[in-house]
Amino acid sequence: MNVVSAGPSGVEMRLPWKADFLGDVSRQLIHGGVITMVLDTACTGTVLCGLGDPPEICPTLDLRVDHFRPAVAGQALLVRARITEITASVVFVEGELWQENDQKRVARATGSFARLPAEATPANFGRLLCGRPGAGTQGVKHA
Repeated sequence: MNVVSAGPSGVEMRLPWKADFLGDVSRQLIHGGVITMVLDTACTGTVLCGLGDPPEICPTLDLRVDHFRPAVAGQALLVRARITEITASVVFVEGELWQENDQKRVARATGSFARLPAEATPANFGRLLCGRPGAGTQGVKHA
């Protein structure tokens, strides 16, 4: 998956088409698990970008996916996610997914992510996330 943009206002990603994504070969439709994975990844990325530095580990509490129509073979999947609310213990997000050659929504996700106590996030999480010693999210390119 490629990050198109990432910042405090949200995340946009693109998943190029691969034949391995088919769930219904006879009708050439993408598997619903691929759609869910893309939405969950974008929503998680939005939480990481939206909470700022230092990054926090925020596991998914709930992710609801509404499927509006099937995703078809041969087109990349595009996703946009944003935070809708942040509380002391939960981050709420929503995401939308569509296909590259068609602007109609394929699916929508609403989710919630737990904010854990500071000691639950390892001291080296920023380095592991960004791949550099001492790095938090400062090194991530924001849109």
